[in-house]
Amino acid sequence: MNIPVILTDPDRCIHCEACEIHCTQMHGLPLDQALGCNVNVGPVFEDGKVLMRGMFLQCQQCNDPPCLGACPTGAMIRGQGGVILVQQGRCTGCGACALACPWRMPRINPRTGRMMKCDLCLDRLKAGEEPACVLGCPTHALRVASPASASAERRMQYARRIRTRR
Repeated sequence: MNIPVILTDPDRCIHCEACEIHCTQMHGLPLDQALGCNVNVGPVFEDGKVLMRGMFLQCQQCNDPPCLGACPTGAMIRGQGGVILVQQGRCTGCGACALACPWRMPRINPRTGRMMKCDLCLDRLKAGEEPACVLGCPTHALRVASPASASAERRMQYARRIRTRR
C-alpha cells in the first residue's frame, strides 16, 4: 500500500496550532475536536541551546491497525487506497477503537455520538488539494509525501544531524 503520509519539519513548526484550527474548520467540528493534535517535543538540547520542537500528530494509518480488530461492529475499515475509515452507519460510539489505538486518534464526535478520525482529507487529495492541516500551516512545516520518499528523507535528515554534531 502506498498510503500518503503527512510529515512535520520540527525546525519549521512554531506551535501555532493552525493545523488543528484548519482541520476543525474543514470538518465543521468544534475547535477542541481536531482529528489530529499538535504535540510539543522537548525540551531538547541542540547546538548549545535548549529548544522546544513541535509536530502535528494524526492517524498513522498503521499497517496492522489495532483499531480495526477492536471495533465490535466492524465500523473501522481499510478503505480504497488503504486509508482507515469509520463507517458512520455501523459505528455505535463505544470507543473501543480509541482505546486500542496507541496514538488515541479515533475520537468521539460530540454532534453524532459516533467515532471520527483523520482520513487524510481523502476528498481533497483526490481533487489534487492538500489536507486541511497542511494547507493551514503558515510556516510550511507540514507536507504530504509518499512513504518511500518520506523514509528516504527522514534517513537523510538524521544523517545530516549526526554529521553536524561531530
